[in-house]
Amino acid sequence: MSRFVHITKYSFWAPGLEAAEDLAAFVRGEKDVSRISAVPALPFVPMLMRRRLSDVTRMAVYVNHFVSEGLPEAKITFASEFGEVRQQLKISEHLIETDTVTPAAFSLSVFNAPVSCATIVEKNMAGYSAAYAGAASFLNGLKDCADALSTGEGDERIFLFSDELVPETYASVVDGYPNVPCAMALRLSSVAQPGAIDVDIDEIPETHFAAEQALWLLKKILVENV
Repeated sequence: MSRFVHITKYSFWAPGLEAAEDLAAFVRGEKDVSRISAVPALPFVPMLMRRRLSDVTRMAVYVNHFVSEGLPEAKITFASEFGEVRQQLKISEHLIETDTVTPAAFSLSVFNAPVSCATIVEKNMAGYSAAYAGAASFLNGLKDCADALSTGEGDERIFLFSDELVPETYASVVDGYPNVPCAMALRLSSVAQPGAIDVDIDEIPETHFAAEQALWLLKKILVENV
């Protein structure tokens, strides 16, 4: 049985796909994500907070802002394949060198750090959950949103996905390194409505990296918005 989600608003960011002409070239198959470590600017985030955010969190905060600003609160399901991998590497290196872990570093390295920071920025008190399921993280997170909406857990839900570039230190254990860095936020409704993009979750293909499913969905959204 098909399972549809109704996308009323979306936001996407990735290195190399930042301008309208980049996205147009992406749809034509002439351009792809640059597999580099890069982050979006966050002019709407206070500087003292912004400087503490990791790459994956900055990306999540950025895309979430554009599906949240000026709109009612909605519960968020956050998904990531690699999570705060750079923060965790820094902690490991510091632990080896000093035999200590700072509370501040640890608090920003946990699974829910990106979505937690995103909700703080938007003052969203509706709650959130975090899904980590390897290469199936994107699809499972989206299914979590669809299931919640289908059972009456609110009229709207936000799906948030973010993956940063995995550090080269882990290249030998990440099959297909380098991975795809990108972030996507979808505002979903429980009912179809004019202007919404309806997506059958069962059509989303299996991919090597979870972020490649975000790219597949981005292309579908862009094509249907032409």
